[in-house]
Amino acid sequence: MYGIRGGGASAGPLLRDFGLMEEKDIINRFMREVGKPDGGLAAYGEQQVRDALQIGAVDMLIMSEKLRKVRLTMKCEACGWTKEETTAEAPIEFEKRYGPCPNCKVQEVAIDGETDMVEELSAIAESMNSKIKIISGGSDEGELFFKAFGGVGAILRFRVG
Repeated sequence: MYGIRGGGASAGPLLRDFGLMEEKDIINRFMREVGKPDGGLAAYGEQQVRDALQIGAVDMLIMSEKLRKVRLTMKCEACGWTKEETTAEAPIEFEKRYGPCPNCKVQEVAIDGETDMVEELSAIAESMNSKIKIISGGSDEGELFFKAFGGVGAILRFRVG
């Protein structure tokens, strides 16, 4: 009867192109905000984006698909000292490098928890009703975003101090 014939096989490239165009538009919007003299409605870098997420200021969280970092929680069993840190290192290598507790110096610090950074920031964003966009590394814009901004940015709902 009615319908589109033979179009199924050609839809893939069109959809991929549409996705890359959407990514390009998002990165261009982000770059326009970054380029404003007052900083505009943009945040970038893990800590700045994390802070904006915590107060509900993020309209759209933007992360690179190339982002391969984990958030580690370190703990000293002797004195109870804890610290969170983000790293791209394998947790066991990070633990070896960290060494004795900076607080009590009694024993080696151990990793008490490990969370994928993309999953963690996405969960915070979802809880604040922020949109989430993962940017591919396959475009010039995606590569620029990863190299220049560490693969973590946000378009904000309102400016933060």
